[in-house]
Amino acid sequence: MNKDELKLLCKSENRVCPMPPQWAKFEELIAKISDEKPPHSLILGSWFESSDKKIARVQEQIDWADERGLLNVAIEYLNGLTESQWYKGFIRRS
Repeated sequence: MNKDELKLLCKSENRVCPMPPQWAKFEELIAKISDEKPPHSLILGSWFESSDKKIARVQEQIDWADERGLLNVAIEYLNGLTESQWYKGFIRRS
């Protein structure tokens, strides 16, 4: 799987983003491996942001991980989530 395939996986089946506990764990996982901080997951007070913003943030985190040689970590974690570990919603597709 490559970065583009992972991004498609994260948007398939009406997926928006990982559920808050899994999204926090993903951010923690990629942050632990790098000295830099990744884009923050939109959880806690930010959870009420739009689905479009959540999708964009997951995509930013995937790009961030790829730029730091952590794409395999992102693939393994996100690809391993069960359907119940994804927040799903209606997404406008253009």
